[in-house]
Amino acid sequence: GHTHIPTKWDRQNIVISNRDWTRNADGSLTSDWTLPDKVALGASVRLERGEVRMSLWVRNGSDKALRAMRSQVCVMLAGAPDFVAQTNSNKVFSAPRAEVKGSRGQRLVTEWEDCHRVWGNERCPCFHSDPKLPDCEPGQTVRREGRLWFES
Repeated sequence: GHTHIPTKWDRQNIVISNRDWTRNADGSLTSDWTLPDKVALGASVRLERGEVRMSLWVRNGSDKALRAMRSQVCVMLAGAPDFVAQTNSNKVFSAPRAEVKGSRGQRLVTEWEDCHRVWGNERCPCFHSDPKLPDCEPGQTVRREGRLWFES
């Protein structure tokens, strides 16, 4: 989504094709990507008891350990008219929780386990609770869980 941030693949002129999420029979969504270095990334999103439950994982298919991994999980608000204001004045950041107040007083909240940073971008209608991923040895898979919900 944030194509203005160059990746190591961009710097090597290697194009990673975009792909859509897969909608599963139970209504959940999944996405997975295997990168040229054999590191696979994946995510799932499902509705459970009025909350959106999210999972992010990394599978290390390479021959090198992955260390000090950080992620950015952007909650893009462009399609949510009550939350679309391009400002941080309507947001509260208190790790692991990030929240945005809507124009009618409701709040949208997100949080991730092992959050290393909460933030928002004034020039973009988004907010973040970004998890830190554990080190991942070759052949190993690591995972973090998050959630998104409304409060009134």
